[in-house]
Amino acid sequence: MTASLCALIAAGCASYHPWIVLTFPPLSGPIPGALNIGDARPPIQTRCEIAYNTYSKCDYAFIDSDGKRIDIFGELMVALDAHAERTAELKPWVNKIDMENPPDPSRVPYKMFLLSISPAIVLATPIRPSRSEYYKTHCSTLLFKGCIQSQGFRGSAYWFHESPPIVDGSFWFTSDEPQGAVHYLKKGEAAHEITVGQAMLRLVQADTRWSVQRVK
Repeated sequence: MTASLCALIAAGCASYHPWIVLTFPPLSGPIPGALNIGDARPPIQTRCEIAYNTYSKCDYAFIDSDGKRIDIFGELMVALDAHAERTAELKPWVNKIDMENPPDPSRVPYKMFLLSISPAIVLATPIRPSRSEYYKTHCSTLLFKGCIQSQGFRGSAYWFHESPPIVDGSFWFTSDEPQGAVHYLKKGEAAHEITVGQAMLRLVQADTRWSVQRVK
């Protein structure tokens, strides 16, 4: 089979370079990934297709506490978007590329933080939306800013480096539960525990933000 023919039916012929740690030289070293047990953040990994033309498809993965690769865009983001789109709080802000009149992403009144993976747990915090703030802080670079660009809420993202602010009305969800389910943090408490299956996170107040710890 010729190289050109293989390129046309890439699904049957695709082969990849080995997985490597993701870097953005000369801007940075390895990009820390999502929070794991013991507050470890193994660096993000990537692999790219061995392409026969100018286009090369790349995969990106977090490493979880068991050493398993979690496909960021083909698995994790899809599951998180599917859940978030069904929540009563976030559903009005669903923004997909094929919608005729999508909402303005600078007006979304929540910011989403990916607290941990395996299981994936997201904390959504209310914000005061403004166009100027949106253009200063939106997720504009692939993973480099510590964020995953959502495809269900285009213009919004899941932030995995930044510590979430302490704001009344914050809620969390996990893709391990039925789609649409959310859990609100109790108002005024300086610490919270989030348990999903065998996993447990601890949120502890640190000035105006939460210090997030993955206990198990």
